[in-house]
Amino acid sequence: MHGRLSALLIAAVAIAALASCGDPTALEARFDNREAEFSVHALNGAHPNTFNAVRVRTIGLERADSRFAFDVAFDLTDTGTVKLITARAMGTEIAATNNRVGLRDSPGLTFEQVTTNPPRDLFVFDSVLVVPVGRLVLIDVLDLGCATESIIGFNIRAKLRIDSIVPAERLIYMRMVSNPNCGFRDLIPGGQRPED
Repeated sequence: MHGRLSALLIAAVAIAALASCGDPTALEARFDNREAEFSVHALNGAHPNTFNAVRVRTIGLERADSRFAFDVAFDLTDTGTVKLITARAMGTEIAATNNRVGLRDSPGLTFEQVTTNPPRDLFVFDSVLVVPVGRLVLIDVLDLGCATESIIGFNIRAKLRIDSIVPAERLIYMRMVSNPNCGFRDLIPGGQRPED
């Protein structure tokens, strides 16, 4: 009887210890969120060899060219706003094998306020979005690279703020946080949460 009581006590302590550590069955992210401040040139009016696009998962600067190795390209309008163009919106049928990219204009929200990305149905995929300087844009990429590594979703989430533009130099300055973990939503540096 004393042996059973000891075993029960040990089991209760072990369960309490596990519970205090959080959910032991929760999926953990493999990578920290990425954060960067960077500039790109506009698609039109700048030298064609300059960076004018970004790969969202890595926040890697790219050129919007026939390789379609980008998710979102950038251009300036005549009215001083910034045009975000997804790869599929630019390439139509040619880019059918590229990632699907959803954009969401977020007026009234600050970069710091948004700590997690909203549900996918709030995004417009494979489109063009025009926003003013200072505007926050949320991004949801259905990344084909997630097909072999994720069980909770193919989505790569990010937030981007257009900080400033220099029209004479065709430059656009921005800040971005990207969560490179497939299916995770948190958009704070170092933070991530499994898809609900």
